[in-house]
Formats: sequence, C-alpha cells, structure tokens
Amino acid sequence: MGTLESLIGTYKHFNELQADATGILPMIQFSGADSQAFNISFHALNGSWTELVRLRKINGKWLEAIKVTMEGKDKPVLVSTDKGYPTVNGEPDWK
Repeated sequence: MGTLESLIGTYKHFNELQADATGILPMIQFSGADSQAFNISFHALNGSWTELVRLRKINGKWLEAIKVTMEGKDKPVLVSTDKGYPTVNGEPDWK
C-alpha cells in the first residue's frame, strides 16, 4: 500500500478558504511529457465541481482543453478547447 500521492499522482489539499478569497494556486511540476492531465475537484457550501484540464504541447506551444462539471448538473457547465488541440470526433480525450 502506497501513499495517496503514489496511488493517484500529485495531490494537493487546501484548507478552508474565505468566500472572497482570490489568489494563484501553487505551481505544479509537469512530468516532462508533451501531454499533461489534471483533475481538480472543489467542494464548497454552494456545491461541488470538477475541472478536467488537459494540456498538449503541439509544435512547441501548450494548448489546453477544459471541462467543468458540477454536481447535480446533467451537462458540463463549461467546455473550452484551444484551436488546434487534438480531438477525436470533435472531442478532446477526457480520460
């Protein structure tokens, strides 16, 4: 049995934040590959949501695809894909 990080990759936990808190999250070290995938979950009094962030390095430039789903919603509340991001049948690989 390993640590949480060894089981799921990088794991960051932040304590409770004030409702009006703003800021930049700490830097996350990339693996060095030309493809990065992050699943980011938020839990708050007004609900829970998950952001799937997919990054691909294409011709030396990082492109991103983001999908935000919210607990209790049938469809994503946001889907954003940079022009040129690789897709299959018009959709990024969210796996």
